[in-house]
Amino acid sequence: MDTTCRCESCCPDNPGATYTRAHMLACEARRVCRIPTREERSGYLADVEKFRGKDAADALRTAVREEFDKLIMKKRQK
Repeated sequence: MDTTCRCESCCPDNPGATYTRAHMLACEARRVCRIPTREERSGYLADVEKFRGKDAADALRTAVREEFDKLIMKKRQK
């Protein structure tokens, strides 16, 4: 089994698809979408802003909106 790290730092020319910051952001956004209530989601995003900063929280908010848009479009297609 190959255990070579494929992150963006170790493999800047060819990182593994699931080793990128973009994948991490999209994955976290999907996780936030699964938080059951708006209040809990808002609390999570407030914590992100508190601990990671406004830019990180804004990037996650944008990613969450994009994921919710995808979910809405999927439901409409059914």
